[in-house]
Amino acid sequence: MAILIVLLEIVMTTSTPGFEFKLPVEGIDVTYLVSPDIADDGSLRKLTIWNHASAADSIADIAISPEIFKQFAMPNVETVCRIAIAQAAIEGAFSQVGAANLMLDFAIEPWEGELAPV
Repeated sequence: MAILIVLLEIVMTTSTPGFEFKLPVEGIDVTYLVSPDIADDGSLRKLTIWNHASAADSIADIAISPEIFKQFAMPNVETVCRIAIAQAAIEGAFSQVGAANLMLDFAIEPWEGELAPV
């Protein structure tokens, strides 16, 4: 049964490639990726921030409440990614060991650094 659920989740969602960005860590610019996970119905399920050098190293998984889609008009994916980057930085996700599990907070101002589509 668990295998079936996992397969259904894979089939029912698509991931867009996302954006690449850099942040200084201990004086060195480190490249990261932020990747949105979008369901077939178009709703944004979560964002994941990865260390570009090691795609296995997730920095943060940032969930998005399904209630948001019922209550507010969603900004574009780039803006949501910028909010996620800012939130991960505020929450200290870039300096901790292991992935931070967060719920996206739309009250946070979007990060204003350079993003490059991948």
